Amino acid sequence: MAGVILQRAEILKPFQVAHGKLKGDNVIAFETDFAMLLYTSRGKFLWELREGYISNCGSIPWLAQKIIRVKSYDPKNNLQNAIFVLHDDLYQKKGYFMFDREDSDALCRGGLREAGNNRFQASIIDFALQLGAKSHWGDNKFGNLEFMSSLKNVEECKC
Repeated sequence: MAGVILQRAEILKPFQVAHGKLKGDNVIAFETDFAMLLYTSRGKFLWELREGYISNCGSIPWLAQKIIRVKSYDPKNNLQNAIFVLHDDLYQKKGYFMFDREDSDALCRGGLREAGNNRFQASIIDFALQLGAKSHWGDNKFGNLEFMSSLKNVEECKC
Protein backbone atom coordinates (compact mmCIF):
# COMPACT_ATOMS: atom_id res chain seq x y z
CA MET A 1 0.00 0.00 0.00
CA ALA A 2 3.06 2.30 -0.15
CA GLY A 3 3.49 5.00 -2.70
CA VAL A 4 0.79 7.55 -1.90
CA ILE A 5 0.87 10.66 -4.09
CA LEU A 6 -0.43 14.04 -2.98
CA GLN A 7 -2.28 15.54 -5.93
CA ARG A 8 -3.51 18.72 -4.26
CA ALA A 9 -3.91 20.31 -0.84
CA GLU A 10 -6.58 22.89 -0.06
CA ILE A 11 -6.71 24.93 3.14
CA LEU A 12 -10.35 25.23 4.27
CA LYS A 13 -9.86 27.13 7.53
CA PRO A 14 -6.79 29.37 7.68
CA PHE A 15 -4.87 29.32 10.94
CA GLN A 16 -3.41 31.79 13.35
CA VAL A 17 -0.51 30.73 15.52
CA ALA A 18 1.47 32.00 18.46
CA HIS A 19 5.23 31.46 18.48
CA GLY A 20 7.15 30.29 21.53
CA LYS A 21 9.60 27.77 22.98
CA LEU A 22 8.77 24.42 24.54
CA LYS A 23 11.14 21.66 25.61
CA GLY A 24 14.01 23.53 23.94
CA ASP A 25 12.29 23.80 20.55
CA ASN A 26 10.82 26.75 18.69
CA VAL A 27 7.13 25.90 18.41
CA ILE A 28 3.86 27.23 17.10
CA ALA A 29 0.58 26.86 18.98
CA PHE A 30 -2.65 27.08 17.02
CA GLU A 31 -4.87 29.91 18.25
CA THR A 32 -7.74 28.82 15.99
CA ASP A 33 -9.06 25.55 14.61
CA PHE A 34 -7.62 24.54 11.24
CA ALA A 35 -8.84 22.32 8.40
CA MET A 36 -7.32 21.15 5.12
CA LEU A 37 -8.39 18.77 2.36
CA LEU A 38 -5.79 16.41 0.95
CA TYR A 39 -6.45 14.98 -2.49
CA THR A 40 -4.30 11.88 -2.85
CA SER A 41 -3.94 8.80 -5.00
CA ARG A 42 -5.82 6.96 -2.21
CA GLY A 43 -8.75 9.34 -1.96
CA LYS A 44 -9.70 12.63 -0.35
CA PHE A 45 -8.90 13.21 3.31
CA LEU A 46 -10.06 15.88 5.73
CA TRP A 47 -7.36 16.83 8.23
CA GLU A 48 -8.33 18.99 11.19
CA LEU A 49 -6.49 20.53 14.14
CA ARG A 50 -8.01 22.09 17.22
CA GLU A 51 -7.02 25.30 18.92
CA GLY A 52 -4.05 24.66 21.21
CA TYR A 53 -2.33 22.06 18.98
CA ILE A 54 1.47 22.49 19.23
CA SER A 55 4.10 21.68 16.59
CA ASN A 56 7.70 22.56 15.87
CA CYS A 57 6.63 23.00 12.24
CA GLY A 58 9.59 22.35 9.92
CA SER A 59 12.29 22.30 12.60
CA ILE A 60 14.91 22.84 9.90
CA PRO A 61 18.27 23.89 11.40
CA TRP A 62 19.19 27.55 10.80
CA LEU A 63 22.15 26.82 8.50
CA ALA A 64 20.13 24.38 6.40
CA GLN A 65 17.40 27.02 6.02
CA LYS A 66 20.00 29.37 4.56
CA ILE A 67 21.45 26.73 2.22
CA ILE A 68 18.21 25.32 0.78
CA ARG A 69 16.23 28.57 1.15
CA VAL A 70 13.29 26.99 2.94
CA LYS A 71 12.18 28.42 6.29
CA SER A 72 10.95 26.19 9.12
CA TYR A 73 8.02 28.58 9.45
CA ASP A 74 7.33 30.99 6.61
CA PRO A 75 4.70 33.66 7.34
CA LYS A 76 4.30 34.11 3.57
CA ASN A 77 3.61 30.43 2.84
CA ASN A 78 0.75 28.99 4.91
CA LEU A 79 0.51 25.87 2.76
CA GLN A 80 4.16 25.00 3.42
CA ASN A 81 3.64 25.57 7.15
CA ALA A 82 0.53 23.37 7.10
CA ILE A 83 2.43 20.60 5.28
CA PHE A 84 5.19 20.63 7.90
CA VAL A 85 2.59 20.42 10.68
CA LEU A 86 0.76 17.64 8.79
CA HIS A 87 4.00 15.68 8.69
CA ASP A 88 4.49 16.19 12.43
CA ASP A 89 0.92 15.10 13.10
CA LEU A 90 1.18 12.01 10.88
CA TYR A 91 4.34 10.97 12.73
CA GLN A 92 2.77 11.65 16.11
CA LYS A 93 -0.30 9.54 15.25
CA LYS A 94 1.64 6.87 13.34
CA GLY A 95 -0.10 7.89 10.12
CA TYR A 96 -3.52 7.42 11.72
CA PHE A 97 -3.01 3.78 10.73
CA MET A 98 -3.85 4.85 7.15
CA PHE A 99 -0.34 5.82 6.09
CA ASP A 100 3.04 4.37 6.98
CA ARG A 101 6.18 6.41 7.66
CA GLU A 102 7.27 6.41 4.01
CA ASP A 103 3.80 7.57 2.94
CA SER A 104 3.95 10.39 5.50
CA ASP A 105 7.30 11.50 4.07
CA ALA A 106 5.91 11.27 0.52
CA LEU A 107 2.93 13.45 1.49
CA CYS A 108 5.35 16.00 2.94
CA ARG A 109 7.54 15.97 -0.19
CA GLY A 110 4.50 16.34 -2.47
CA GLY A 111 3.05 19.05 -0.24
CA LEU A 112 6.27 21.02 -0.35
CA ARG A 113 6.14 20.93 -4.16
CA GLU A 114 2.48 21.99 -4.03
CA ALA A 115 3.52 24.89 -1.74
CA GLY A 116 5.93 26.20 -4.38
CA ASN A 117 9.23 24.62 -3.39
CA ASN A 118 11.35 23.25 -6.20
CA ARG A 119 12.27 19.58 -6.62
CA PHE A 120 15.76 20.12 -5.13
CA GLN A 121 14.38 21.73 -1.96
CA ALA A 122 11.69 19.08 -1.47
CA SER A 123 14.19 16.26 -2.13
CA ILE A 124 16.74 17.62 0.35
CA ILE A 125 14.08 17.89 3.06
CA ASP A 126 12.88 14.38 2.21
CA PHE A 127 16.46 13.08 2.47
CA ALA A 128 16.85 14.75 5.88
CA LEU A 129 13.60 13.11 7.01
CA GLN A 130 14.94 9.72 5.92
CA LEU A 131 18.09 10.30 7.99
CA GLY A 132 16.75 11.88 11.12
CA ALA A 133 13.04 11.44 11.64
CA LYS A 134 12.70 7.67 12.07
CA SER A 135 12.96 7.86 15.86
CA HIS A 136 10.03 10.32 16.02
CA TRP A 137 7.44 7.85 14.65
CA GLY A 138 4.78 7.73 17.37
CA ASP A 139 6.44 10.51 19.41
CA ASN A 140 4.03 13.01 21.00
CA LYS A 141 6.79 15.27 22.32
CA PHE A 142 4.53 18.27 22.88
CA GLY A 143 1.72 16.37 24.60
CA ASN A 144 -1.07 17.07 22.12
CA LEU A 145 -4.25 15.43 23.36
CA GLU A 146 -5.88 12.75 21.21
CA PHE A 147 -8.89 14.92 20.24
CA MET A 148 -6.70 17.82 19.05
CA SER A 149 -6.17 16.36 15.59
CA SER A 150 -8.01 14.07 13.20
CA LEU A 151 -7.70 12.65 9.71
CA LYS A 152 -10.74 11.20 7.96
CA ASN A 153 -11.07 9.61 4.55
CA VAL A 154 -14.02 11.50 3.07
CA GLU A 155 -13.88 9.90 -0.36
CA GLU A 156 -12.32 6.67 -1.52
CA CYS A 157 -10.11 6.82 -4.59
CA LYS A 158 -11.97 5.97 -7.78
CA CYS A 159 -8.75 5.09 -9.61
